[in-house]
Amino acid sequence: MLTLNIEIRTMSNLYIGGMPQGFEIGGIDMTTVTRNCKPYIPASSFKGALREICKDYKNNEIAALYKDCSDPEEKITEKHLFIFGVPGKNNTPKLIFNDFICKTSKNDVDGGLFSIDMKNSIEDNGGQLLSNPRTYKVAKAGLLFEGVVLFRLGDMSLANQKLILNYVMEQCEKFNDGFYRLGNSKSRGYGYINVTVKAG
Repeated sequence: MLTLNIEIRTMSNLYIGGMPQGFEIGGIDMTTVTRNCKPYIPASSFKGALREICKDYKNNEIAALYKDCSDPEEKITEKHLFIFGVPGKNNTPKLIFNDFICKTSKNDVDGGLFSIDMKNSIEDNGGQLLSNPRTYKVAKAGLLFEGVVLFRLGDMSLANQKLILNYVMEQCEKFNDGFYRLGNSKSRGYGYINVTVKAG
């Protein structure tokens, strides 16, 4: 398998919703996912965000590689997304994502790895405006996460392997301008990340 080694640095606070905690008056309403008391980025979260970018940046050369993988009537321009997997087919060349582990120590960040944020939304209740405050526990800006994406090759030629890997690397770097973001509550300013990708 070929590999992509990926580093993610949070440029703003990051919220990836986890299991709800028990409610306490004045406590945390929403908390980001954790492992061993540290935030992490689930493989599914990064995969989903990257797939959304790829939907916006089609590659017909890659789509053509998967032309025989599904209904021939399906639009060929959408088949480039088969790099994330082909429904009903388990043995096609595809990307395999791993979780991203936080490499920043809580001692390296003033106040630790998490921030407690207050957010508010206004709801219209029959002409009466109601405030709906929420308390979020989120991963702080400035944290470093590391992970690996594997590419299962099948019998694909080296030239086609490089075509796909270069495409994926280019799409990962589109996170860096801040328009595409990761996690939940992106419209509230969360999820701006900087991504560095190296082929392994």
